[in-house]
Order: sequence, then C-alpha cells, then structure tokens
Amino acid sequence: TAFAQCVSGAGWVGSLATLDPGKGYLVRLAAAATFTYPNAAPPGPAATLASADAAADGDAGTDASITTGGAAAATRPSWTVNAAAFEHSMSVVAEARLASGPASVGALVGAFDATGAVRGVASVQAAGGRLLAFLTAYGAPGETLAFRVWDPAADSVHAATTTLAFAPNGIAGSVAAPFAVRTASATAIAGEPLPLALTLERNRPNPFAGTTTIRFGLPEAGHVRVVVFDLMGREVARLADRAMEPGWHTVALDGATLPSGVYVYRLQAGRDVRTARMVVAR
Repeated sequence: TAFAQCVSGAGWVGSLATLDPGKGYLVRLAAAATFTYPNAAPPGPAATLASADAAADGDAGTDASITTGGAAAATRPSWTVNAAAFEHSMSVVAEARLASGPASVGALVGAFDATGAVRGVASVQAAGGRLLAFLTAYGAPGETLAFRVWDPAADSVHAATTTLAFAPNGIAGSVAAPFAVRTASATAIAGEPLPLALTLERNRPNPFAGTTTIRFGLPEAGHVRVVVFDLMGREVARLADRAMEPGWHTVALDGATLPSGVYVYRLQAGRDVRTARMVVAR
C-alpha cells in the first residue's frame, strides 16, 4: 500500500520509508545494480531503504485497507479502498493541478473505477522539489481509472480530466516526470484557453520503455475514444472511451508489456479523428 523511488542526489522519495522483515516487496531496478538489504543502519524492527536506482513497493502496514479522514480534518473525504480485495496493483506518482494552480500539501488524490468505487488514495506531499502524491491503485487489467482531487483550501472535490489504463505492476509517472492529474473548468485548464479544434499532441516521452503520456484538447463536449494499435491494425490498448468535457485531457499508456516497435494512437471525438505514432524502444 506504499512505495518509494530512489532519486539521484535525493535518496528515497515516496510513501514507503522502511522495509519490514516478514513482508513482501517488489523491487524494480532501472539498470544493473546491487540492492543491499539490510543496509548499515542500526539493528531494529525495520531497516531503511538502501541506496539503489530502483523503485520498491509493498505493504506499509498491517491494515489491508487504505482510509483517509480523521479528527484533524473532519471535512476531508473518507475515501477507502480494501487492498486485500484485489489481486493486482500499480504505482502512480501524480502531480495534481487544479484550475487555480498546483494542489497543495495535504490535498488528496483519489483513483476511481467506472462505478465511482475508490481504487486508490494518497495525500500530496513535498518530494524532490515538487508537490506529489504517491498513490497505489488497485484494479483489473483493462480497466480505466478516473481521478478526483480534494482541495483543503476550498474544502471541495474536483473531478480530473485525466484517465489511466490500469496495468498490473505498472508504474505511471516518476519524481522527475510525474503523471499529470488535471482538473478543468468550462473555460480553461491551469490558465490555458480551450482549443479551437480537436488537438492531439505528441506523446511524451517518445520513444519510451515504461509509461508515456498523451495530451489532447477538445473544443466541445462529446464521447471520446483514445485507442492504440500495432502496425497490423490490432488494438493493443484502449485508454479512453467515455464522455468528456471541453478542454485539455491527459491519458497514460503503460508500455511495459508491449514489444519494441512502432504503434499508432488514434483520437476520435464524434466524426473527427486524429492519429499519431509512438515508438516503444527497449
């Protein structure tokens, strides 16, 4: 229910502070390296994470559910997810942005399925010179997650335009390049004007080996599909298939399971279609 990433010059950053004996952890190395456990810290019930270019995630406590709320913030949403009910999870390093600017420390970022059930929640914290939420999301392959942001300053919840295709053991975003969770008004997102026509931007990064982000703009509300195909025309991922409001939107693709090669992503809003190419390189 927590994870951390090792950032060069800053050490381990995230919601997982220790590795506890007897618990299971998944460690991903970005390159060939030696991961030492325990490290040279004094003996105790838990050892701090040793330095390595890696990401680690696991159970941060004995409670199988994740809950927000409490007496210190009575109006805070009580978003709860039962982690033990799901076989799969993925890690999301999110940077939430409201129409008024970045979400502040203490804001909440929640992930939700198509029925509105909570699939993950995390508080925004200062990390790596940014304001980030380290969120563990739970779900099943092929599901699309939507996001909401609770703003403590205004005591209000904002629906995000961002969606994410759930990928078991996937990673969306990093401390250096976080996954963007943006909310929208009817006129602009973070000070940006509405697009005058359907707009599809190049995915970033490109080429990529892990997660890439696709940003697109809608001049008007409507049903939107974002689909990724291989060069044989076979659908390999459906990143969005729902009604959306006008403005700028972001979806993410986890390419960890895709073979290296060229892919085509297609944005359709009504009868209007835009396409572009992306490259998976390992």
